[in-house]
Amino acid sequence: MARTPEEIRAYARRYYAEHREHICARHRRNRHNKPEEYRAKSRQQHANNREKYRHIEKKSSLRRFYGLTLEQYDALKEKQGGVCAICGRDGRLNVDHIHGTKTIRGLLCRGCNCGLGNFGDSVELMQRAIVYLKG
Repeated sequence: MARTPEEIRAYARRYYAEHREHICARHRRNRHNKPEEYRAKSRQQHANNREKYRHIEKKSSLRRFYGLTLEQYDALKEKQGGVCAICGRDGRLNVDHIHGTKTIRGLLCRGCNCGLGNFGDSVELMQRAIVYLKG
């Protein structure tokens, strides 16, 4: 009888949990004894599964840097209408946060995020820049 993909994944998770130490030791040996072969295999695997690894990286960096899940990021993006909170452009959005407290303010495009960063999040400097622009 053929197993469903869910059954196969469940089996793989159980197997890994039961044999974790052995599997990790084998990977360590391979990385140590055959580093070039191991790196080549890893590069090939990433090249063949580019979207999967992009998704994993985005998910882990959101968690590591901002304490956000991908679902929370998507909800914030949906709340903003999928556009930058300052200029309204759509596209790739960065998480804007207060550096001292890591409090998330919203999602910004790269230009707006860098602009705030260059002004050091200083309202006074931003107001001086507005006066300067008005000439």
